[in-house]
Amino acid sequence: APMHALLFSLLAAGDIAVVAAGDANALATAVRTEMSARRGPGVVVLERDVLLSRLTGTATPRQPEAAALARMLEDARQHEARFDGAGAAALRRSVIEMFDQVLRPDPALRALAAAALHDAVAALLAEGENSDAARTAHEAARRFDDQPVDAERHPPRVVDLVAKEVRELRSGAKARLRISAEAGQLVIDGAPRGDFRGESERALPPGRYRVWVVSERGA
Repeated sequence: APMHALLFSLLAAGDIAVVAAGDANALATAVRTEMSARRGPGVVVLERDVLLSRLTGTATPRQPEAAALARMLEDARQHEARFDGAGAAALRRSVIEMFDQVLRPDPALRALAAAALHDAVAALLAEGENSDAARTAHEAARRFDDQPVDAERHPPRVVDLVAKEVRELRSGAKARLRISAEAGQLVIDGAPRGDFRGESERALPPGRYRVWVVSERGA
């Protein structure tokens, strides 16, 4: 039977990814056979995990329900209330890790991930770990500057620390991100960043981001 494949031009100049559907082992053999005659500079057969990571930002994409992350976050808060700081921190890390593996983060998932980081800032400040609290606040501000700290849950010093990091990031040095794609809505880490057509450039604080464009044909 013929093998059907799509060729994607990737970020590294000249790299080619072969993507196909069907039994993984059979396809791997077929791909290597097909590509053997075409081996040369810039021709690469990517493993599944590498391909997923390049196309989606994670080698283990998933789409958890917001309710599942909300339960984990609440469990973390219960652990914190019982003075189990290690257990609470582990659950908060799990919330962030699951968010990082989501293919299409939505506003509900963004809010939960931001809340997990805000809770972490509060816990670190309570433990006197001010440097770690500042680093965590910086990460929360960089990734979720549109998500305010819950002032009813957290004391003013948590609110003030995250707000300070947001202000400094907005006024600080930026990296330039240039996007070239068909017309659509630009989305960065699940946050809409406006519509554009053809080419667009955005200024972002230095860091790792997942970027995609939502158009009439999909994302």
